[in-house]
This record gives sequence, structure tokens and C-alpha cells, in this order.
Amino acid sequence: MIKNGHISRWLGAQRIDTPTPVDREFGKQIPDPSGWFGLAFSDEVGPGQVFTSRFLDEDVVLYRTRKGVLRVVRPHCPHLGAHLGLGRVEEEELVCAFHSFGYGTDGACVRTGYGTKPPRIGLQRLTVRENASGLVLVWYHPEGKPPDWEVPDLPTEGFTPWAHATIDAIGHPQELMENPIDFGHFGTYHEMGDAIDGSVSFEPHRYTAKLRVKPFATFEIKPRPGFRLPLPRRLADLTLVVHVTTHGVGLVLGDMFLPGGQQLLRVLALPSVQADGRMRIRLGAAVVRPRSWPWPLRPFGERLLAAGARLALRLILDFSFNEDRTGSDIPIWATKKYVTHPPVAEGDGPLSEYRRWARQFYPAAPRAARVAPAAAGSDNCRQEARG
Repeated sequence: MIKNGHISRWLGAQRIDTPTPVDREFGKQIPDPSGWFGLAFSDEVGPGQVFTSRFLDEDVVLYRTRKGVLRVVRPHCPHLGAHLGLGRVEEEELVCAFHSFGYGTDGACVRTGYGTKPPRIGLQRLTVRENASGLVLVWYHPEGKPPDWEVPDLPTEGFTPWAHATIDAIGHPQELMENPIDFGHFGTYHEMGDAIDGSVSFEPHRYTAKLRVKPFATFEIKPRPGFRLPLPRRLADLTLVVHVTTHGVGLVLGDMFLPGGQQLLRVLALPSVQADGRMRIRLGAAVVRPRSWPWPLRPFGERLLAAGARLALRLILDFSFNEDRTGSDIPIWATKKYVTHPPVAEGDGPLSEYRRWARQFYPAAPRAARVAPAAAGSDNCRQEARG
């Protein structure tokens, strides 16, 4: 029995006294954007591991060979259709669980499970990049075009490894990417005060912005259900400067600084289309390493930093993605109709400029196809028509 209304609203049965989620009310509101999209963090796919993810309403299978070669392939074995997510890695081959057909890193079938000559079949690969920042990114273009831009490596020196989590939510990546420059809602909805700094720059394939916010203005400590403690006034009034950098419609990075310029942490969100009206968000947090530790803490430094990154991630999850918390964006995204040409008012922020910039990632007309299988031995994606 579902007792909490917010659970039935966004994750399960629809109550008649709550807004209808947009994936049921409107279906597909926004086309699938082109670009690079994060399917995993590097440490989620270790040597010899097989990992299944959902992307554009279909499964994709990620695997890493024993020597560390990473591949992303379509999910079904071309022999008799078994799901490769049930398979295993043997040395440099992905082996199907059903008949033990083995596939090399070029996608070609190299052996059968019977020791006989393999048929001339191959896996259907997607274009993948694994950068030095610990991100696994896959390329998508509605017309099957190869990548014409790349996501640069994010600086990692001076930061902990990512603490990360995965969130499935109703909505579209466009909503999350617009969020940092929807200046108006920081004050009216999040009660953070004036978020406008006036420094927004739109460049090919990315935009940057600077925000000044009071992230803890309405934050409360909840040591147990039904019991809330407000934060001390000094912390509630703390202003942070957030430098936002996006790449396409699939990556947004937030670097958070104290007013004096000292950086505290870095937050990363990787939204991707999971299905029509639904998105998957891979969220990461990394804290700044101190230049030195007091000698009593030196033996515990790495563990303290890792715990700090996990705590930062937990606070971000509670602040922005806990639908039971007043001010969470999740209920808004889940029930929000996408207005194609909004009547922007003064104080909204540069939403019109963002919409014009974002057009480069969308097809000129609504498309009727998904990511298609690439030829064996190719890392490119092409389109497959759907009826």
C-alpha cells in the first residue's frame, strides 16, 4: 500500500487529486537532442564487467575487456537474439550467455561455443568516449552523423574522485539544462534570493554562467521523520558563487566558491533521454582537496575526503532531487508543459537566448527514428525507422 502521496504522484499510480505527470498527459513534448550523453562513470564498468543502461527507449550494453578496452553495443546477440547484458567478458571478448559466441573489440564474431567456424556477423556498436574525467559518454545524432565536437576533459587535479548516484525522473534533459539560467525561479521557488550576476556567455556547443545564490536559505535538518531543525542563521545567509559550464544538452558542471574565491566542491549532472517523457540523470560530486592536513588527520585524509564527497552528494540529492522537499525541481519537471515560445518577462533570465542556442542540437523537423545499429566494426550510430 502506498502511503506517501508524492510516491504515487511521480513514480507509480496516479491519484485523482494531484497533477497528471507530463509523460502521461502529453507524451513526447521535445525531440531527442543530438550530442554526447553520459551513460556511466568509469568506475561503474571495471575490467571484465558488463553493464546495461537505458538510452532513447532501448537498452545498451557497456563492457570493458580485461585489458581495459571499453565498448558500448546494442543489446541483442546477432546470432539468436539473446540479451548481451547477461553475457560475460573473457579476456578481450564479449561472450553471449546463450550459445557462448564470442565477439572481439572490433565487433566481429570470432568464435562459436562449439569450436566451429564463426558466422560473418558482428555487434552493433555506438560511438563512445571515455575521458580523463572519469565519464563514459556516447554520441547520438538523429541523422546518424559522426561527432563534430567533443567534450573536453574536466580538470581533476585538486579534487576527489566522483561520488555519484543515478536518478530516474519524469521530464526531459532540456528542462535540467535550462534550470541554471532560469534566474527568476531561484527567488520565487527556491527562495534563494537574487541569482543574477549578468555574466552568461553562449559559445558553440556550450554556455557558461555565473550565479550568486543562498543555497541553504530554506534548508532544514531532518534527523528523523516529522522532526525538523532550521540551520544556524550564519549558514542560512551564506552566499555561494556558482560557475556553470554546460556542454551540449547532456552535461552541466557547477563549480561552487565562497565569496572570497575559495572553491568548495564541484557538481556534475549528466541527463539523457531514457524514454519518451522520462530522463535519467547521473549526478556526481567532488570536493576540493586541502593543500595539507593537520598531522593527526593525515592517516585518515583520503577516507575523510571520500566521506565529504558522499556527504556533498547526499545534500545535493536532498536539496534538488528529493520530491518530498519544498523547493525540489522534480515535481515541477514532472508536471510541466513545455512552452515552445515562452513570453519571457524581465527577471526571467536569458531563456530566449538559451532556446536559440539550443536549436543546434535538435532536428529541423520532428524525427521518427531512434538510434540505429552501426555496422560491425564501426563506432558510428545511424538511424533506424520506427513504425
